[in-house]
Amino acid sequence: MKQLLFFCSFFIFSISAKAQTSYTWNGATSTAWNTATNWTPNGIPVAIDNVTIVTGGNNCILPASQSITNLTITTGVLNLGGNTLTSTGVVSAAGGQCNNGTLSATGISQTFSGTTFGANINIVPATTNDVYFNGSIFNGSVTVIKNSGNNIQGTGNNTFNGVTSLTNNGTGYFMLTNGGPGRNDIFNQTVTFNTTNTGSIYIGYNRNATFNANVTVNNTASTGNTVFGSGPTGGIITLGAGVTINCGSFVGGNLIIYRLVQSDATALTLNPGINGGA
Repeated sequence: MKQLLFFCSFFIFSISAKAQTSYTWNGATSTAWNTATNWTPNGIPVAIDNVTIVTGGNNCILPASQSITNLTITTGVLNLGGNTLTSTGVVSAAGGQCNNGTLSATGISQTFSGTTFGANINIVPATTNDVYFNGSIFNGSVTVIKNSGNNIQGTGNNTFNGVTSLTNNGTGYFMLTNGGPGRNDIFNQTVTFNTTNTGSIYIGYNRNATFNANVTVNNTASTGNTVFGSGPTGGIITLGAGVTINCGSFVGGNLIIYRLVQSDATALTLNPGINGGA
């Protein structure tokens, strides 16, 4: 009798538990995320599933906030419908568009290498994570925390058109703009760089970085540095007219600036406090 009960319980659990499925958008029926025939294989993605967005018969529209595991965007348009899509795994954004809402990521890796975002980006990891900026356009706000001990090198060619905050909370460095010739980064709204652990942030490493709005540097670590314009091939840091660099909360580490070009005589506020250096 006990064996029969165990078998029945196991059988019920087995048929009720859903295996992880990797869905690809086809948009054959409509724009609705929650229509099974819009996905290959047929079904509706839920929190444990992986999603790939490609060009389909219709663009995908998210009807409500949703969690998934891995997200891949290669072509097509993902319309978040004013909602939040949360990825708890890996984000790979290599093309297409993601608009109208917030893309939240809490997983181990996020790579932006070609997608245009009208959506806001919010990366606050639940665990250690790596973040790569390898060539995307961000028209919404960007809030990113890199939380791992790995040394991360982004290849540049990014444009940030919204308010941006980039934080290195890890022990490895967080490097921007270390790609081939011409792969420069542009910041068209205010940007804040934060170091909160021993890992440093490098901006304009080997390639150029242009700032058309004010820059704030915060450092709450003892050894993590914020470095502009370094690298063996010499990234140039250009400040637009009226743009300045400010030291905000600065309790340690160094602010290091190489190869700075200013469009006018706007003063820089480089006062990192008694424990920091500039």
